[in-house]
Amino acid sequence: MVIVKVKNTTLETEIYLEGHTGISKKGQDIVCAGISATLQFLIIHFFNNLKREGYFHLSDGKGIVKLLKKEDDNKIINSFLEYLKIVEKSYPNAIKIHIII
Repeated sequence: MVIVKVKNTTLETEIYLEGHTGISKKGQDIVCAGISATLQFLIIHFFNNLKREGYFHLSDGKGIVKLLKKEDDNKIINSFLEYLKIVEKSYPNAIKIHIII
């Protein structure tokens, strides 16, 4: 199971992902790949394109993003969370989201 923890305040966003969905073999799991790809999209968007301050780390089965936010960042962060909620609804035994305020 992928555990997602998100802390989203006015000043920063922290996203932690850990685990594998277990839908298919590691390296062949399209659900895991979709989750990973959307996290990588956020990283590219914020750190490469917008040159935002923060930290990220990706490794096998883990992803961490810590972002110092600007005013309109919530739009894309909320879109990311909506995507994860859709995946959670479709695969309730594969992903669990925890929003921490």
